[in-house]
Amino acid sequence: MSDPLDSKSEHASGGLYVGIEALIRKRPGEWQSTAAWMGLAGGALSPFLGTLSIAVTWFIHSQRATSVLNVLSIVPFTLTLPLLVFGGHCLDLLGAKTAALTPPAEPRLAALPVRS
Repeated sequence: MSDPLDSKSEHASGGLYVGIEALIRKRPGEWQSTAAWMGLAGGALSPFLGTLSIAVTWFIHSQRATSVLNVLSIVPFTLTLPLLVFGGHCLDLLGAKTAALTPPAEPRLAALPVRS
């Protein structure tokens, strides 16, 4: 069974999203998993919300409403990158916390003295 935290098997099988899901599901009650989910989902949805508000401004001809919608379209576009970075940071925190709980797969032999 492959470890979801192993980056070599993760990239080889294309299971990046499986690794993210495994990290979040290992500790669902932690604030890091909730913040990671919200940050990544918000970062993925905010460009669509900004595009939607731009499209609405094309059909509304009121100067006041257009001004408000222009501001509302800029905000999601500027929040995209910070939300994705925040979600990734929370995933890193969650991965470090989860990696500290898992025992090593094989014993470390580097600490044994070598006899000649």
